Amino acid sequence: MEHKGNTLKMLLTLPVRQNRLYAAKYVSVFIIMAAVCMVQVIAVAIFGLTNSFARPVPVFLLSGFLTGTVMVSMTVIALQQWLSMAVKNQAFALAFGMIGGFLGVVADLFPEKVRKIFIWSYYTGLCPVTQVYMNGSVWFTVRDHGSLLSSAARLIIVGIVFYFAGSIHVSKQEI
Repeated sequence: MEHKGNTLKMLLTLPVRQNRLYAAKYVSVFIIMAAVCMVQVIAVAIFGLTNSFARPVPVFLLSGFLTGTVMVSMTVIALQQWLSMAVKNQAFALAFGMIGGFLGVVADLFPEKVRKIFIWSYYTGLCPVTQVYMNGSVWFTVRDHGSLLSSAARLIIVGIVFYFAGSIHVSKQEI
């Protein structure tokens, strides 16, 4: 949106460096996404309570779900912000995000090595509960948290790289 209405140019007339503006945009979107993730966790808990799924509420599993979702969202936000601020054609960033979202939905059908390439697949990859298919039945099982640490560390590193690469790239770009 900044490219279409030249609002980025207007924002840069303020005595603010581009990397500070980039950080402010990232933090703003992160706060909104974290709030949405929290609402999602609360909705899952309420749904479980009203339908008598589990008593008491599995707070440890829900906090793991919240942590994983927020971590993946931080990385996706870093990538999407970089694309939307670096590429003037906003349809590109929008299409990229839609394709990524689709890949995240179907990623569990890919082999594990392929799945790890797509950051959107980490939404299910970092979830503390997973589905196991055995003998024609679907079973839900709790994952070992130790097995999720390497994926979480890889995701954090990728998110940091996306954020700083985007910040440096956009700051050096002529607006």
